[in-house]
Amino acid sequence: MIEPVVLALGGGGARGFAHIGVLRVLEREKIPVKAIVGTSMGAMIGAMYAHTPSADFVENKVRAMLNNKRFTSNILEHVEKNSVRRGWFDPIESENGELVIKIKKNKISELSGDKIFDMLDLLLPDHNFESNKIPFATVASDIMTGEEVIFQQGSVKKAVAASASLPGILPPFVINNHTLVDGAATSPVPVIAAQTLYNEKIVAVDVSSSLYKNPRLDNILSIIIRNFYLTVRKHHDELVKRADILIQPDVGTYHWSDFEKIDFFIKSGEDAAILKINEIIQVK
Repeated sequence: MIEPVVLALGGGGARGFAHIGVLRVLEREKIPVKAIVGTSMGAMIGAMYAHTPSADFVENKVRAMLNNKRFTSNILEHVEKNSVRRGWFDPIESENGELVIKIKKNKISELSGDKIFDMLDLLLPDHNFESNKIPFATVASDIMTGEEVIFQQGSVKKAVAASASLPGILPPFVINNHTLVDGAATSPVPVIAAQTLYNEKIVAVDVSSSLYKNPRLDNILSIIIRNFYLTVRKHHDELVKRADILIQPDVGTYHWSDFEKIDFFIKSGEDAAILKINEIIQVK
């Protein structure tokens, strides 16, 4: 008899479509999923699967969303128009040999909070955690205290929205006196949350992109940003070591907004999961 697993699905925007491929392989190999804990896109995919445990269903819903005007006009076109793909510090100009970062006064995010619900309405019904077929939890980050906040009760859609509230792109969400942003700030892969909630073997799925090996470090800002990424990466690497089994789809350096790469991401998830199947079956 194969022991059940708890999945810790990490964040990564479009790279999180790889979770669909992982879920499809687990289904095919009849690996029982005891529970799912998700961060950001991992929360979206995890919430869908926990409610309707079918990788095909999840994939079909995601593909329908990508082709829906509510997504393409409200979110995708805005991302492309504002060149979000290039990184966090897009509004940079050179003036008299100096770098100038232009930030709009009194604007806390590129998109309004209702935009993520336009996206989630295409993926999830209005339901509470208690109605899921598979136990599910999601993780967000309290930007005021720095703590990891775990949701297991109440509205799934609201909790997922908070978990996926990417700073700068979406505004913080206030829930239960917590001011919440993307769960990846504290739990890029929610291994600790999964271990806290469940006494089962933890299978973590990490869809983070690789660090650029030869970044351009030709000014002060580029060095500061690189240092920030190194700090984040160190926290991430220590976190995923705690999983019993780690699945890392080869998503390369693709950006979180590369939604058109869905076929590649799903296939990378399948390939990575296949390599770990024997390990998943054998671990007690």
